[in-house]
Amino acid sequence: MANTKSKIIDQSIALFNQHGYSNVSLHQIAKALDLSSGNLTYHFPKKADLMDAVYATFVEELISLQSALGVGRGISEMLIELNEFIKFQNRFLFFYVDLLDIGRNYPSIAKRHYAHIKGQIKRIEDNLNFNNSAGLIKKEFESELPTLAETIWMAVVFYPSQMILRGKENSHSKLLDMVMSLLKPYLKSEYYHVLDQTKENILLEITLDT
Repeated sequence: MANTKSKIIDQSIALFNQHGYSNVSLHQIAKALDLSSGNLTYHFPKKADLMDAVYATFVEELISLQSALGVGRGISEMLIELNEFIKFQNRFLFFYVDLLDIGRNYPSIAKRHYAHIKGQIKRIEDNLNFNNSAGLIKKEFESELPTLAETIWMAVVFYPSQMILRGKENSHSKLLDMVMSLLKPYLKSEYYHVLDQTKENILLEITLDT
């Protein structure tokens, strides 16, 4: 039974990513899995029940990812963590593309997700504060680090939906470029090479994975 539920959740995520959450019915999910509609609704009587299970999977995988990464400190670790989050984000792409619609239809999920948003922004801010203490950040920008953390989070989270909306490629490497362009003005120039080398390593990993 647990295996069937997991298959339903994974298939739902794949179809939501492909067609958008609101455009996929329980019947379509059942058909894709070669299940009867009754078998699927035995596990998830309503689409809201399925969405709760999908979101629980989202949270579980996000917490697992953050635990595996630990607390990143240096600029390199920060970029590596952001790169892993981009992979995670692409796994649950529909959630970020349909975030407003999902939040309006499922207020309880929106409330829970807000807590995760605060945690994600805080991880970025803590990393920036560490690098500031280590002397990598220009002194005149110290007071702006909370705003920079939120800007980086917004750039990463809203990039996929904007690219899809504008008919452009949801490019992993271009998103990393965007994050680097946000970071560089705040860094002392002697540390630019750290960003550049880390990005090269990440892009090599992406190339080897494809």
